[in-house]
Amino acid sequence: MSRTAATQLPVKPKRWRSSDLGVAEALLEGVRPTVSEVAKATGMSASTVTTALAFLTSEGLLVADAARGRKSARRLNDAGVLLDSYAGAVENFPPANEVHVGFLSKDPVRDLARIGKTWSRHDVAWAATSAVAATVLAPFGTQVAPLVVYVNADTQPQLASVADLADLSPIRGGRLTLRPFPTKATAKLRTWQDGLSIVPWARCYADLVTTGVRGEDIATNLREMKLNERWGTGAQP
Repeated sequence: MSRTAATQLPVKPKRWRSSDLGVAEALLEGVRPTVSEVAKATGMSASTVTTALAFLTSEGLLVADAARGRKSARRLNDAGVLLDSYAGAVENFPPANEVHVGFLSKDPVRDLARIGKTWSRHDVAWAATSAVAATVLAPFGTQVAPLVVYVNADTQPQLASVADLADLSPIRGGRLTLRPFPTKATAKLRTWQDGLSIVPWARCYADLVTTGVRGEDIATNLREMKLNERWGTGAQP
C-alpha cells in the first residue's frame, strides 16, 4: 500500500449550516440567487452568502447554464426539492432554548398580534410560526396549535424577560412557546399580515413538519398553496 493511500482520509459528507438554511428561506421567498440580492434580503455578509450559494449548487439545488459568462447566473432548479431538503435539514437544528408560557385565548391570531405590539414597542423582534402562522398564510380548517413564536432572545433568562414584557408567565406545559430566532435570515425575512409578524413560509412549513401528525395536513396545504402561488402548478421555476 502506498504512503498516499495509507494516509488518505475519508471524505466527510456535506452538512447544512445555519447560514445555508437562511439562504434557502430567502430563495423560497422568491429572492434571486445572486450574492448581492440574497445578502440584501437576509442581512448576511457577501462571503457567507457566496459560501451558502456554492453549497446549494453542489447539492444540485441551484444550477447554472454555464460555468462563466452571461449565462453563469444561478437559478433555482426545483423549488419543491429545495423545500424538502431544507425542511429535512431543519430537523438537525433543534432550538437551543425555549420557554413555555401560559396563554388562554379564543382568538390566538388577534391576541398574539396584541402581545406583539407590546414587544414591538420595546424593540423586540418577533415572528409567529407553525400552525398559528399557517392560519394566516394558508387558511386550512380551524386548528391554530401548536402556538410558537420566535423572539429576539437567546438564553432562557432572556426569553423569560421577553415574556415578562407582555405579562406572560413561564409555566410547564404552557400553551405558547417562545424560542430564539433560528437564523439571522428568519428575522430579516419576516413579513406582516393581519397584525402578525410571520416567519418566511418555508420556515413555517418546516416547523409544521417537525410537529408530526398534527401539523401534517396544515403543512401540506401550505406547501401546495405557496408553491402554486409562486411557481404555478409545478415546483420548477
